[in-house]
Amino acid sequence: MLHIPRLVIVAGTGRKVGKTTVACRIIKSFSKSNITAVKISSHFHEPQEHLKLIHRNSGYVIWEELSSLGNKDSSLMLAAGATRSFYIQAEKDASVPAFEKLIDLLPYSGPVVCESPSLAKGVMPGALIIVSGDVSPHTPKDLSFLEGRNALRIKTSEIENGEPLPLRLNEAGFSLVLPKP
Repeated sequence: MLHIPRLVIVAGTGRKVGKTTVACRIIKSFSKSNITAVKISSHFHEPQEHLKLIHRNSGYVIWEELSSLGNKDSSLMLAAGATRSFYIQAEKDASVPAFEKLIDLLPYSGPVVCESPSLAKGVMPGALIIVSGDVSPHTPKDLSFLEGRNALRIKTSEIENGEPLPLRLNEAGFSLVLPKP
């Protein structure tokens, strides 16, 4: 498994549980650190005019978000203070190779926040955050592959209280500051 200490992965138990809100809070907290944002989705749709094609492969497409004015997750991440924001459309098992390609293309090795549960299947981040909805009308995602992993588990209602997330960034990368059981 690939280990990237400078990476935070934000996963979620479903749609509309607050993954982007958490990612944006992290970006805002560390925006002075030249942070890069990444959204990975398995949903392929026509690109919008504010996306610049970076790389296309048979299993994935990498776009750079150019506008912080939109309502898409990659735009919201730019608006939160990311230096650059990328949107990756990847087939089921292509998120890890797509992310590796993006990392190879980046001209620097700064911190990265990525909203994608699937990336955690093949990448060990410096910090993993799992957001679960208090009540969700959507079918919950199967995140059983994350069992036993050191992660911050947070509910949607806890996100909205505005308390800082227990996350630290230093020259070694991201780490969680969790209370000892």
